[in-house]
Amino acid sequence: MCYGCYCRVGDIGPAGGVIFIDTSTASSDGRIYEAAPQNWTGSDDLASVAQFCTGGAAATANISNGSQIGIGWGDTLTANFDAGCSGGAAQVAADLSLNGFSDWFVPSENEAIRLAALRDATGLLQIGSNWTVGNWGYWTSTENSAGIMRVISSSAAWTIGNANKNEATKIMLRPVRAFRACWAIDTCTALSTTDTPTAAGVYSMTASALANLADLQSKYTNVVYASTPLTINRVAPSRITIPWINTNYPDTFTVEFLPAAGNQTVRYSATNGTASGCAFDYKKIATTSQGTCNITITRAADRNFTADTTTATIFFLTFVNSMPTGQVGSGSTIALNGVTSLETSTVQPPSITGLSTLTLSLGAGGSFTITGTGFTGTITVKFWRNKEISASSGNGTTIDIPVSSIASSGATSGRISVITAAGQAVSVDSLTITP
Repeated sequence: MCYGCYCRVGDIGPAGGVIFIDTSTASSDGRIYEAAPQNWTGSDDLASVAQFCTGGAAATANISNGSQIGIGWGDTLTANFDAGCSGGAAQVAADLSLNGFSDWFVPSENEAIRLAALRDATGLLQIGSNWTVGNWGYWTSTENSAGIMRVISSSAAWTIGNANKNEATKIMLRPVRAFRACWAIDTCTALSTTDTPTAAGVYSMTASALANLADLQSKYTNVVYASTPLTINRVAPSRITIPWINTNYPDTFTVEFLPAAGNQTVRYSATNGTASGCAFDYKKIATTSQGTCNITITRAADRNFTADTTTATIFFLTFVNSMPTGQVGSGSTIALNGVTSLETSTVQPPSITGLSTLTLSLGAGGSFTITGTGFTGTITVKFWRNKEISASSGNGTTIDIPVSSIASSGATSGRISVITAAGQAVSVDSLTITP
């Protein structure tokens, strides 16, 4: 951070962003340039995607000095576009009020080149094919022609390219500001203030004039107001919490978390665990195989918070259908249970539709009849408490059991079930058995 000195490239600037041009930068105009923090939109630069200029003469015509590329032209070019456009990215930057400052603009071509050179520190986003917006790069305020602007192309090389002024979905905005160096201790924000400090840093406290100064001077040879330094330290931010995630391969998964208060620049990286090809496209992660990916989220220090890093593991799983295909000998394509065939049976399962009586007296003798369907093949009748009796049916619809067999089995009151090779049926009604 800038404390009692000229701000240098990489420092945290007065508005909470990162310094990317200072007085020692080649071709500098003597001012210090600060990029808006990565979260200047309230989320990230993807929220800034818009046409560069809408409405007004400047949307389709050249502005004054529009082809200027040098450091020091960005604020002038943005002001000219602000006057010639009724909306768009140029006007967003010109109208921006952020962290106590309202002197923001779109960087010129050469200013943008210096900004791209410090892209990791400033948190510029490199958006790839997994996204439908923002994947061409960032606007500059330099014209290529009447309807075309120069842009920072976020390709692997981060080069300068061209885009139509009315391109609405592919190009992001990162406002910047410029200021003259000062020698104030409070991060160059003011030479003197009575406001309560709102940022970490080293401050010089000086007493104000005392009401009884004349009385003190009558008693002492000299009265001196001594300055005292006040140091406010940065603190650790709230810990990054990444939810436990299992995602489906080959789907792409977006890693989301709630950042702490402040203006920390966030970066994402991934290494292979048991999966291969683990890689981030901004905060979307994908792999070339199923398995695990190890991810790291890093937040850089800002004016009030220290840097921190969190790691986590993401599982990419492949889910397959474990049901048989319905074709005998279809192959071992079932992952979970290994079943490779399906047998279809036309044998009707048993079903109980009625009992000859709901109260059976064992001493009365006779027989007990169960009515239903599907009573074929080997039949087992199970009474309450698992008392089983082997039975048969001559017509498939009735089962006759001697009462003496029920008595000798030790059956007790309860529901009755009929079991065949095709399944099992349970009676709706309970049978009451008496002596």
